[in-house]
Amino acid sequence: MELNILERVVAGSEEPSHLDLSLLQSITENFSGQRKIGVGGCGEVYKGILRNGIVAVKRLFNSRTIKNKMFHREIQSLITVRHENIVRFLGYCSFTEECVLIFEGRTIMADIRERLLCFEYISNGNLENHLTACRYMCSYFLSCRGYCAPEYLSEGKSSSKSDIYILGVMITELVTGTKNEADLSKEIPCLEDMLGIEPLETHFPFELDLQISHSIELTNDTDDYIAFMTKARSCRFRIEPDKGIVPPGSKCSVTITMQAQVNALPNNHHKEEITVLSTRVDGGLAAMDITRDVFIEKEGNVVDEVNVMVVFDNPAPADEES
Repeated sequence: MELNILERVVAGSEEPSHLDLSLLQSITENFSGQRKIGVGGCGEVYKGILRNGIVAVKRLFNSRTIKNKMFHREIQSLITVRHENIVRFLGYCSFTEECVLIFEGRTIMADIRERLLCFEYISNGNLENHLTACRYMCSYFLSCRGYCAPEYLSEGKSSSKSDIYILGVMITELVTGTKNEADLSKEIPCLEDMLGIEPLETHFPFELDLQISHSIELTNDTDDYIAFMTKARSCRFRIEPDKGIVPPGSKCSVTITMQAQVNALPNNHHKEEITVLSTRVDGGLAAMDITRDVFIEKEGNVVDEVNVMVVFDNPAPADEES
């Protein structure tokens, strides 16, 4: 029974895991208003009643666009991180259901997505009652405007650079001893990656006189044309294509080929980097027109730089395999 599983997680005898939507609906009385205990920048929090205690269920807003890979990466982090000063993570739910809708006279299929997080319930209030920073964060539309990256507030998009933005705000406050309210009326450049790149780390089993290829995928989730160029720091690699343009809402597969090697690696887990540069360009630009000058960062031209790690793994010696 799902209820028994969650109760064992609360008791500490089982690890956090995926929870059924029906279970979270049941313990919160189908997310009733009477069970709501708070609202944050990205979701609402409800009290869930179990036979052996109380939990907090956070229901994320559908308006916040979070990619599946990023969501599950965050789940892995929540499961891994444990500390006496961090609220304990108990489980999650990622549920998608198809629904038939009538839109402008046409019948379309739409996905209804529910994403929920389950935590231990802390009954003695919240940080807003104790920290002035939290009062500041909650004063703008129930969202952490003092610390959230601009692209998350305006479009609901987040990336690994959002954490760096938050860290920068905190360091600035610590160093200056003041809290400067951001002028949100001014346009602030987004910190998001222009191209989503998967994977960010790829492994090559290293063998002499053997040529091996792997692919990475570049995804353009924006409404702009994005030009890219790759830079390998080693002559071991051949990259195809090494430059190009990814149209809006499109993907591009890039193949990394390790040339056949005649010399052994300096160690068993040698690493090298391939840099992917990207920037917004005019839709009329052709791939053959892309030069390094396109990726010179200047006013009005933002260039994103992402490093893809290539790891060479030497095969285990025969005596170790046996």
